[in-house]
Amino acid sequence: MAFAKKTVLRIDDLSGDSFILMEAPSGSTEYAQGVVLIDEAGNPQGLASSPIIVTTDIGGTIVNFTTGGTNVADALLHGSAGTLYQLRVVLDPTVSVARYLMLFEAGSIPAPGTAPVWQMVIPPAGEASESFPYGFAYSSLYACISSTHGTLTVVTSNEGIIFGQRV
Repeated sequence: MAFAKKTVLRIDDLSGDSFILMEAPSGSTEYAQGVVLIDEAGNPQGLASSPIIVTTDIGGTIVNFTTGGTNVADALLHGSAGTLYQLRVVLDPTVSVARYLMLFEAGSIPAPGTAPVWQMVIPPAGEASESFPYGFAYSSLYACISSTHGTLTVVTSNEGIIFGQRV
């Protein structure tokens, strides 16, 4: 297979980890050996040399979501099946200890002690993000901010804002 020069449509930095959207015919997959990042003047600024797979067969429209402009302790992110691509949580500046963002395949808040299907640490008064380049499929998606790792202990006050992208 011969590789051809391709123009990037958009570089998005929603989660702090840039991802690249390239043009590809609907329902197809394209492969890139590397991507050269350039500034507005056309000067090379960086090189992503790992093999990159770009697909447009994602089965739906990318939807940006957020829990709103106020802090939450838990939230239903999506009440039906879908695929998560980006996730970010920002803790309130007054939170002085690390917390854990946990995801559950559930339509409502899980019982205390339930193990999540996925989790990440959030630094004190900080933020954390994750990209799922191939997608994180779920039947429904519920998020909780927990004070413990491994099993759910929902925080007792609203401590963070959760947002991201899903199909």
